[in-house]
Amino acid sequence: MARALLECPAMSPYRLRILPLVLLAAACGSEDNAFHGVAAVAGTYSVALTNSSNSCALPNFELGTTSQGVPVEVTQDGATASARIDGIAGGFLRLWLGTAQYDGSVEESAVDLTARGSTPLRQGRCTYTVDSRLQATLTGDSLSGTLTYTPHTNGDPDCAQLLDCSAAQRFAGSRPPPP
Repeated sequence: MARALLECPAMSPYRLRILPLVLLAAACGSEDNAFHGVAAVAGTYSVALTNSSNSCALPNFELGTTSQGVPVEVTQDGATASARIDGIAGGFLRLWLGTAQYDGSVEESAVDLTARGSTPLRQGRCTYTVDSRLQATLTGDSLSGTLTYTPHTNGDPDCAQLLDCSAAQRFAGSRPPPP
């Protein structure tokens, strides 16, 4: 019986040499690499934010001001991701933008998410909302990038200062490594 297995054409010497490579490739797959080229960005991050630019002259947005320990919860389904900013910073975003929820995509280790503003704001006769875009790169368990805030106006002349402007925050944070 043992001799019959050794002479089996399905187990030719060529196939026996390839078998370890196939098994090795299968063993290298993991949940962290399950999205085929898309980094696993999901997790709870503790982030530091720094106000870095403000060409809109938005009030209460002083350059260099920092916030530490901002909780950010990122969820992911394949190449689609969402982030929710919590804590005091999240509360501020909910008042200012109308949301602290960002939705978008992940490509390799790059994250690109958007929060669409819905809170009407006023400056004289100018009415506007503010959208925010989160662009980041994941390196290991660290996420760093930029939050950019862009106003969308009703076109009134009082909006002149808000045309083609933006404000931005740099951020960096980390999540606990997976168990």
